[in-house]
Amino acid sequence: MCVAVCSCSDKGGSTPESGSSTDENFTVYKVGDVLGAWEEGCLDIHFINTGRGESSFLIFPDGTTMIIDFAGCTTISDDEEDNSPQTPFLPSADISTQDVIVNYINHFTSEVSRGHIDYALLSHMHDDHWGTYNSALPKGGDGTFVLNSLCGVGVALPFGHYLDRGYPDYNFPKALTGAKYENLRNFLTWSKSTNGTTVEQFNPGALNQIALVHDAASYPDFQIQNLTCSGYYWTGTGENYELYIPETYDNSDAYPNENNLCCAFWLRFGKFDYYTGGDHQYNGKSTYSYKDSELPMSQVIGVMDVNKANHHGTNYCNSEEFMDATCPTVWIANPWRDVQPNGTSVTRVRNANPLCSLYATNFGANCTASASDFVSTQGHVVVRVDPTATKYYVYVLEDSDMSYVVKNVKSYACK
Repeated sequence: MCVAVCSCSDKGGSTPESGSSTDENFTVYKVGDVLGAWEEGCLDIHFINTGRGESSFLIFPDGTTMIIDFAGCTTISDDEEDNSPQTPFLPSADISTQDVIVNYINHFTSEVSRGHIDYALLSHMHDDHWGTYNSALPKGGDGTFVLNSLCGVGVALPFGHYLDRGYPDYNFPKALTGAKYENLRNFLTWSKSTNGTTVEQFNPGALNQIALVHDAASYPDFQIQNLTCSGYYWTGTGENYELYIPETYDNSDAYPNENNLCCAFWLRFGKFDYYTGGDHQYNGKSTYSYKDSELPMSQVIGVMDVNKANHHGTNYCNSEEFMDATCPTVWIANPWRDVQPNGTSVTRVRNANPLCSLYATNFGANCTASASDFVSTQGHVVVRVDPTATKYYVYVLEDSDMSYVVKNVKSYACK
């Protein structure tokens, strides 16, 4: 443990910003400002808070855009572990989750990518990441699909590339069947035909399957390393990958949870490193060791500047091994239940790096974590990396309306 703590402390602390300024590379905003749009050369990572699950929006240094997940859950899924209440709709129940996401993206995207999204990634097939299916929802496109949050965003902002863990067969480790999966297939068929969307499976181990599409030559130090998808993991060598879970199962209890099958990647930009991996967890590992889906990543991943918390920072995730390996300076959770984030997860983060800054887009009324451990417990969270990729700013934005006013800002040095 000492090695992890010592190495993490080299990443530097945070500095509050007391006033707006324009440094030599880009604009720095102060509390009370409306956060401005992405600026050329910056890397933006936005954690959009709808109160209904998880959605992240990234703008790469050349203006390439990417959305990861679409929030949108309105009911607890049948395969979730409990029935804890959900956090409130934000900014209100009067606006759909997809409209919140689309409005947010339109505010921050520059002209180079306005009106579409270059990459869309669905980390896994849980409703709080792509939207609850309901046949009564309005239909979109050619009328063969309803507008849950993924489809609603994809109609309003056409996707250039779409990736998920199971396309085109959705049959491993078991078949995914039912109306909500048929709805996704119909939407993707329409999007390919109407918008020319390239649809493919997220490839574990691939380097730059997700790449800059506007000006890659100007940013040779930007790359995305795919880590895992559907139980396949990058080995840490080249683009090689291997299967970590069984190919067949003797009983239904042995199947990995959908959370164990998430797509995950490691983004590198200069000195800045970022991890995102949906809802990876280790629940059930005492019976089936392969249900610790964080462990294989912890054996190949490096120290991060920023981690998106696995599984909303709830229990049985963000393991000791994974946190020691990634040892982030900043840890950002997207809770949407009143028991999130969980105090045991926060303790593991703190044990790995006592200096880590913790942020939560929501903070559940019945969670076991302490609010005093967090820089912020409510609001959109934005990581903006400066064009030199040597420092970054973390902004917390008002989420009770769509003003995007800065509530808190701190600066950090890259490791």
